[in-house]
Amino acid sequence: MYAIGLDIGTSGVKCTIFNEYAQTFYTSLVEYNVICKQAGYYELDPNILRESAYDAIRMAIQKCNKNEIKAICVTSIGESFVCLDKNDNVLSNT
Repeated sequence: MYAIGLDIGTSGVKCTIFNEYAQTFYTSLVEYNVICKQAGYYELDPNILRESAYDAIRMAIQKCNKNEIKAICVTSIGESFVCLDKNDNVLSNT
């Protein structure tokens, strides 16, 4: 049995697979750049965050039996959100 921990952070996404003994089985990392349009203002492109998360998961699950993954836990950047339109399209950076 495996559990996935997915951490979506300021500079990258880390995906860690844990075994049934809570031991790290494998970790992948996909980094991305922060958008800085002016001093003190930092943004991230939600589309890049999503694709980076998918890439990190894809890399990690190649190392284990996908049928044995029983849980996924996600942590993300604290005070942020993504605005979507009625068709779930991203409206702005986060």
